[in-house]
Parts: sequence; structure tokens; C-alpha cells
Amino acid sequence: MPIRKETDPNTIERRYFPASELRVIEDATPKIVGYAAVFNKRSENLGYGDWQVFETISPGAFKNSLKKSDARALFNHNPDYVLGRESAGTLKLKEDKEGLHMEVTPPDTQLGRDLLVSIKRGDITQQSFGFTIAQDSWREDKKEKIAYRTIEEIGNLYDVSPVTFPAYPDTSVALRSLENARVSGKIEEIEEPVMETVLRNLDVVFKEMDIDYTRWEAALCNPDPSDEDRFYIYCVNVILEKRFNPAISVEPPVVETPDAIIEEVDSRSQEIINKIKSKIK
Repeated sequence: MPIRKETDPNTIERRYFPASELRVIEDATPKIVGYAAVFNKRSENLGYGDWQVFETISPGAFKNSLKKSDARALFNHNPDYVLGRESAGTLKLKEDKEGLHMEVTPPDTQLGRDLLVSIKRGDITQQSFGFTIAQDSWREDKKEKIAYRTIEEIGNLYDVSPVTFPAYPDTSVALRSLENARVSGKIEEIEEPVMETVLRNLDVVFKEMDIDYTRWEAALCNPDPSDEDRFYIYCVNVILEKRFNPAISVEPPVVETPDAIIEEVDSRSQEIINKIKSKIK
């Protein structure tokens, strides 16, 4: 069980978590909608010396804060650029199974109109939010030097903000919370699951092996992949199996194509497998 502890309830943190992109609903009065936070999605590495630090938000974390909040929607967290406010009815926030959903009716001002255009064009696609924490918990893997923070309850929710760039987070509060948990002994020691190691190192492996991640991802997401894509997926999975065995097991793809195509694709498979033999012990 993770060790729970209360953090400083008065210190505002701002964080960007991977979230669904913003979009504009064309209505009599245009609205901006999207998720300011998503549950169970790992944050970027917050970093702490030679340690990696990651955060996730638990479902239900916003439940109590939304009962008392009067949050603002800001642009780039700038209080001079107010887009909406809960008490004015121009900002609506709700927690659902995905995370914290936002709907804001921006003002009919130059800022509001420009922002609508920028979002529709895809120039601005991300959000972050400002908050304090009522309760969190920590786990750490000393061997791998990784710490995991779970945000279990938001204390106060101050703002949600479409952002041009997700600002590098001020992690001082989170890291103080980690140190306090260590000093008080309120931290769970764990060994990172094998699959966590796989996911954490995928980008490194792909670069080492010169693998086209975009093609692999597209092939995986394709409901009807071509035989060539099936072979490519197979090759990449072989690499992952060789690198992280026994976390991933693979089966050769079943294909029905002319021999010439099979030979051509299989040649590419062998090329990648040869890289495995030369680079992986």
C-alpha cells in the first residue's frame, strides 16, 4: 500500500499532464472545451538530481475541491487574460471518468476571438491547471532511482489554462513533499515492475535500434494493417522481447502474400534482427 501523507495545503502548484487536445464548439456563442487534467496518466519526468520523479492523478481527486471552487480560466496562466470564471457561469468544470473537463465561454474581445482562431487552427492544443494538494502518497524504487507520486485529493483548484507551451513545472513543492515523506518514513519502497521498465525505456531502445516509432505506432493503431506492417510490428516486438524478456512475448505474423513480398519484408526483418544480435547482449 502507498503511504499517504498531507502536503502543504497553501502552496500552489501548476502542472501539465497529457490531456485531450482543446477544441472549439461552434455555437451561437463559441465555447472552448477539453480536459485540463486526465486521470492515471503519468506526468513528464519532474527530475530530482539523478532520480526520476513521476506523478499521476487518482480518479476522484477533484471531487471535494469542485464543491467549493471558484476557478478562473486564464490564457497562459496570466491573471490579466481572464477567459471565464465559475461564479460567472462562463467556466464550467466537472470531474468525469476521464479527468477534469472544462468548458469555457470566452469573452467577445480581441483576446477571446484570437484564441478561438488559434485553437481552431491547431496552434494551441494543450492545457494545464493551478492547484494545491490536500493529500498525496509516494512510492520509490531505490534500485532504479524512481519515485512515484499519486495525487489523491486536490485541496483548492485555482485556474485552468490553455497554454502556448506547457511551462516546465515548478517542482519544489513536490520535491519537498518527497523529502518530508522520506524523513518521516512515510514512503513505500517498491521494485519497479518489468513492464514499467519497458515503457520507460522505449524511446531509448527505438533510438538505439533506428526504429521508426511513427510507423510502428501507426501500424499498431491500424485496424486492418498490411502484411508489411504486420512484419514490421513483429520485428519491433522481437527487439522488445530480446531487450526486456520475459516482459513481452511475440508470435510470428500470419500472412497471405506473394512470395516476393514476403521475401522482401522478411529481409527487412532479418536486417533488424541482425542489429539485435550485434547490439544486445
